[in-house]
Amino acid sequence: MANLKRIAKKRTRGGRPPADQIESRKEALLDAATEIFLESGFVGAKMTVIAKRAGSSMETLYARYPNKAELFAAIIRRKSSGLLDVVGPLSPDREPREALTNYGIELVTMMTMRDTQQLHRVVIAGSIEAPELGALFWENGPGRGFRIVRTYLHEQKMRGTLKIDDADRASGVLLGMFVGGIVLRSTLGMPTIINTREAQAGWAAYVVNTFLKTLG
Repeated sequence: MANLKRIAKKRTRGGRPPADQIESRKEALLDAATEIFLESGFVGAKMTVIAKRAGSSMETLYARYPNKAELFAAIIRRKSSGLLDVVGPLSPDREPREALTNYGIELVTMMTMRDTQQLHRVVIAGSIEAPELGALFWENGPGRGFRIVRTYLHEQKMRGTLKIDDADRASGVLLGMFVGGIVLRSTLGMPTIINTREAQAGWAAYVVNTFLKTLG
């Protein structure tokens, strides 16, 4: 984690830090917040502790993230954006087997990462005292992926490429097949068994083959 205190204090003519410094500070805040959330849980995490670890002022922290929920949402968005950056848009012109398998590999890889699983458990535990946390997590994380897959499947339905009655249900089934078992084991604190790139690619290919066969 970059220490904000060590970032050079260069300024633009208008007095604002250069763009690279602004981005570095943002990343440092999110890195520190991730550590604190994983250590203390959502309810136990304190904004003062996060700011101190990031080497930031409370004024700067609250200027970026008005409350703890917004900060947690930013962490989840960053995590899911990493997946989307790797996969890229699911263009309707991409062949279904290749497009869905590629997406599945990266999704399974992300879901088997230790920090992803820890954040998922933070959401489950924190939702007891902060019920809004589950919806926030869905909207900024899994929900983004769901909408991408749903849009892609709907496009394939309209083109006649895939025989899909309901793109919403089909997306839920496909994503459940990809990560349902992984999430269940993680929630129960059990080790991930799909823990190599080869195994992740093999599982994604198996899921897509099975999914496409059910469509006829």
